[in-house]
This record gives sequence, C-alpha cells and structure tokens, in this order.
Amino acid sequence: MKKLSKILLNAAFLFVSATVFGASPPKNIISMDHAKEIATKTVPGAIKSSELEFEKKQWVYSFDILGTDKKIHEVLVSAKSGKVVSQAIESAAREAAEEKQDRK
Repeated sequence: MKKLSKILLNAAFLFVSATVFGASPPKNIISMDHAKEIATKTVPGAIKSSELEFEKKQWVYSFDILGTDKKIHEVLVSAKSGKVVSQAIESAAREAAEEKQDRK
C-alpha cells in the first residue's frame, strides 16, 4: 500500500509540475548531442542515462556518467546556454535529497 501511495504521489507531482512549468521545454535550446559533448568533457566516461528535465528552476539536460574513477557522476547542462549547472557524485542519500527537493 505504501508503494502505491508513493507512485500516486509521484504521478501527482509530475502532473502539477507539467501544469505549472509547462509540459514542453522552450524551443531555443541546444541539442542533446551538444549537451552530451559538454557533459563528457566535464566528466570523461560512459553516459548511462540522459534526459531533458526541469530542475533547479530551469530546463537542463541531466546525465548520469560512469566516470573513469568508476563512480556515477550527475552532470546538469543548461538547455539554453550550454553551461554546466552542476556536477556531483551520485549516492543514495543524494538521490533521496534531490527527490525531496523536486517535490517542493
């Protein structure tokens, strides 16, 4: 039951986020390929996942990269400017904190 409640809560959050921030990103953004180049120059390694999302009050490309240090790094690249917004090593605690922040 807790799992179903969490799924419903996440679905509601996504719906509200899409409604408040708009379901689609602006048209004048850099390409995913360009953002990948920027991210892998910042953290060399293999991209494990990528997505365009609204985070930190802006549209960003989010990349999880398995770095040459064998750690997972999250690199956020601004979809508008191409600048690296943030870079951090992923951990279970960090993911939980990001999820909590996204709910606000």
